[in-house]
Amino acid sequence: MDFNSIDKTKKTNNINLPFFQSLQPASWRNIPFGITSASMSLGRKLAIHEYPYTDGVWVEDLGAKGKNFHIMGFIVEGGGAYGGKGSLKEQIEAFEKIALQWEDGILCHPTLGVRSKMALQNLEIDQDLQGRTASLRFTFIENAVNPTSMILATPKKDVDDNVKAAKKATIIDTLFKLKGEVRRYRNGILTKVNRFTTQVRQVIFTATSLFTMITSLPGEIGRYIGSAVPRDKKTQKTVSQLIGLGSASRVNVLNNVQKLATDLEDMNIEKVVNGIADTVVAVFEANPDPLQAMNAMLPLINMPNMPEGTDDAKGFNLINDLIHRIAVICVAQSTADRQYLSYDDARNTRDIVCKLLDDEMRLAGDQGLDKTYNSLQKLKTSVSQDLTLRGGDLAKIKQIDAATSLPSLVWAQQLYQDSKREGELVKSVNPIHPAFMPIQFKALLS
Repeated sequence: MDFNSIDKTKKTNNINLPFFQSLQPASWRNIPFGITSASMSLGRKLAIHEYPYTDGVWVEDLGAKGKNFHIMGFIVEGGGAYGGKGSLKEQIEAFEKIALQWEDGILCHPTLGVRSKMALQNLEIDQDLQGRTASLRFTFIENAVNPTSMILATPKKDVDDNVKAAKKATIIDTLFKLKGEVRRYRNGILTKVNRFTTQVRQVIFTATSLFTMITSLPGEIGRYIGSAVPRDKKTQKTVSQLIGLGSASRVNVLNNVQKLATDLEDMNIEKVVNGIADTVVAVFEANPDPLQAMNAMLPLINMPNMPEGTDDAKGFNLINDLIHRIAVICVAQSTADRQYLSYDDARNTRDIVCKLLDDEMRLAGDQGLDKTYNSLQKLKTSVSQDLTLRGGDLAKIKQIDAATSLPSLVWAQQLYQDSKREGELVKSVNPIHPAFMPIQFKALLS
């Protein structure tokens, strides 16, 4: 037997099958039905802007509209040739059930093919008087857009990513300015690094003291010590463990200082620049409270420049600019980890940090440091978006003026209808005694 001739015959028969017999039957969510007609509507999303005293309109194109499909079909008693099963009533009940299901479904059409992401907008079922047939009118919209493609990165992650990029750009641009000029700038670099290490030793002992680290202890700290550490980021350590953590952080910073001094003796400028950046970051990370970490950066940001005019001043100021920028970037990083009490708190922090970044951007632009400028600009944008977004969900602060002094419990009940918030009110107002609140103070609106 010639199997090749059999294969050729099968292929020939498949090709010669009538067109309608080779089409696949129509179905919606695997429920078959017969087809009578199908239409598709397309177009653009247009915003029409009309202006007074102007002839015509401006039509703004906002992208393509979704594809709309209008399918006309039928079902009959017993199913018929389209492959349905059961009585007409059972088939109608099946369509009623799938019409109310969530999410997209699969539409199979003889000529449109299989479309897997079809949302049913409307289904009309008309049954004839004899109860033998029913007509179906479907309206589908193709669900073609993936919503995750339109979701921006989380603000905190965006800030963290831009912080890393800004630190890297700052270090690279500083090395670009210093390399090849180390001999000319040597004395200025030595002077500045020595002053920097002295300042770091003073700052780190304050930043890692028990008083500044106590805010990371679990539970309520009390009204005299505020905490910006979110509850889920508390260290969960005892006082003795916290003292040990502070000591370990100090040792880490002092080790960085010692390593920096060794690199300075060799005048390995690449190691010196990276060592300065690592030391600033180590000081910043020494305290888990983002507010205390931010405060530790302020003395480094406020270190003054040397008057221009000499090579020593150029070397001094280039290193000083590096310290300033890394410290400002760390301040921006702290905003993402901080817990804000009110809309005003988030807004004020945003204004302060954006002002610091603006100053560094202006200086970087004047120095022709394009990478640093662009990275700081992106960081500023992400910080502003993050604080604006988080601050928008917080209550604003209002001024309270009373005729007489009242206890904090009374104010908590009057302002919030919740006496449990009395401790929060006392912490923010800080009265002489909770039983005698001042007649003028600021409190959250809600």
